[in-house]
Order: sequence, then structure tokens, then C-alpha cells
Amino acid sequence: MKIKNFKGIKELEVNNLPVDSQWIFVTGDNWSGKTTFLQGISAGLVGKTDSNIRNLRQENAQFEVEYTNDQRSEINDTNDPNFSPFDNIIAYGASRKPSKGEMLEEDQTRVSPTASLFREDAVLNNVEKILILWEKEDKKKYIMLKKLFIDIFPELKDIKIQKTSEWSVIQYNIPSLSKDLITSEYITWWLNSIMTMIGDIIVKLLKNQNVENNLSGLSWIVIIDEFDAHLHPKFQKKFIEILTKNFPNIQFVVSTYSPITILWAPKKSTILKADKTVKEWITVEKLDIDVKNLLPNSLLTSPIFDFESITSNQFDKNSDDLSTEDYFSEIEFDKQIEERLKQFVKRNR
Repeated sequence: MKIKNFKGIKELEVNNLPVDSQWIFVTGDNWSGKTTFLQGISAGLVGKTDSNIRNLRQENAQFEVEYTNDQRSEINDTNDPNFSPFDNIIAYGASRKPSKGEMLEEDQTRVSPTASLFREDAVLNNVEKILILWEKEDKKKYIMLKKLFIDIFPELKDIKIQKTSEWSVIQYNIPSLSKDLITSEYITWWLNSIMTMIGDIIVKLLKNQNVENNLSGLSWIVIIDEFDAHLHPKFQKKFIEILTKNFPNIQFVVSTYSPITILWAPKKSTILKADKTVKEWITVEKLDIDVKNLLPNSLLTSPIFDFESITSNQFDKNSDDLSTEDYFSEIEFDKQIEERLKQFVKRNR
């Protein structure tokens, strides 16, 4: 990909990305240019005249992106008068809010597949409205989406629709939260956020692709800025596993601040690092670091995150009590052994 004269990018080029890399992780400090880089990829694929992208009015901005599959390789150049948009792409910014509407027909510039990456007022499909609509009009899609949510969240045992003559409402069976069925207002924000984004991905994919009872056949490119925002480390790991398992033919290009996300990166993942200097503007380089044998300490001090020190601010440098064990259980065990030895010595004086 080549990007020129776009926001903080003067001239940037990234080459030799593995064709079989399902995950591309973009790391870097705050203000390093990760979001701008993701926007550049999106613009190079869909074009800079897309109605929802108001940030691309820079006439001298240039984007060139090569994409490939088993059959062919194509190069999109936004300066080419015969530019043809790449349609199989969805992009998400850090703000991922659901629409109040049913299928989001109220403002297409706010709901197109890449709007969320460029506009804070962009909205996603309202997954509950979609479930209600599909239960009525397309049972196959309804069952597929409902089954996916139950598979993804083990604590979610069932999804039901309560109907009256005037309205319908989604109710969730989550025994760990309540013995009764509950509505979304009683579910944590992050769970609603994840369900909204996954539901939005499926809705947008199914508009252009027919899938028979199995969502794994869907194949697009999905860009996500701040992929792991607001997620506990355990669910950062789980979220990667969820998307990898359920969408094996989708390539994910995501930005992240988290070493946990990189630690659990699937095989053949690619790591890019964004940086920004006054002299060089935004740069992006491919890091050839094999993370499969790294633990969090070595990962944090690698060029991926550039930590100079990983000791606590409370640690006394004059002390020799720094714990270097890999697991907290080992620390607890060592303390027990040490205490028993002390008791043994005391008894045998």
C-alpha cells in the first residue's frame, strides 16, 4: 500500500504483507498515526469520493492498495480515472454506537460500511431490531445470528422475543445475572458493544453474500480501530478466538494498545508499528518478531511496545525481593516454602 499527502502522512509505503495473514495488528503510541493509517487503507480500497468520508477532501491525497486472493491480484489507485471501489470491506472506528432504527435507512452517509472509521456520529445496525425483523421475515438468518451469540457468550443460554399486539422486545436468559429473563439495559456496556459490532458485521456481510446455515463462508476485509477498547484482558483473548473461529475467511486489520492482544495473536499474524516524528511525519514498518515464544515481560520490552522498564514504581531498587516467577501461583508457593523453612529452622535451634 502507498499513501501520500493524507493528514499526518507525507509519503508512506508498506510492502510484502503475507497473503495468508488473517490478522494484521497495528501498534504504536497514542498520536502515532494508527487511525490515519487505517483510514488510508480504507480510502485506498473504497476510494476518496465515498459520500460518508468527509475527511478525504484533500485533493492531493493519493492512495494505492494492492489486494489479492487465490484467483487474482488487483491494484486500486485513486488517481486512476477507471478506479473501481473494492466493495467487500467494513471499517469500524473507536466509537461503535447502534442505531435506533431498524435497518438504518435514515442517513446512508452515517451507516455505510466504512462510515464508523471516519465519523464519530456514525451508527451501526441495531442488532435487537434486526433479530426481531429476521424472526418475522427470515428465520434462517435469525437462527444463525441467535446461535452465534449463544456460542460466543457461554453465560448466555437463550434469546427470546416477547411479543404483544403493539411491540416486541428482546429478552436474554443469563442465569449468572438473573434468574429471570432480562433486557439489554441490564447487560454490561461492553457486552452490548461486542454484540452490536458482531451483529453489524453479519448484517452487512449477508447483504452481499449468500450463506447456507454457516457464517464461516463469509469472506471480506474488516478494519477495526482500537480493537480491544474497554475489554478485560480475558475477553481480549476470547474476542480474537471468537472472530478467528467464526469468520475464518475474513481478514482483520486492527489497531491495538494491548500486549494481551498480541500475545494471543493467531498463527501467521502480521504486526505493523506506526510512529510519528516532526521530521518524518507518520511512518509504518513491518516488525519481524516471532511472538509465539514470548511472555508478557519480553513482549512489553520488545520493539512492539518499547518499554524500557517493567518493574513497579513501588519497587525498592535496593531490595532483592523482585519476583521473577512466570506465574503468581509460583510466587505464592515459594512464599509457603520460605515460611516453612523459617519455622523448621526456628524449631531446630
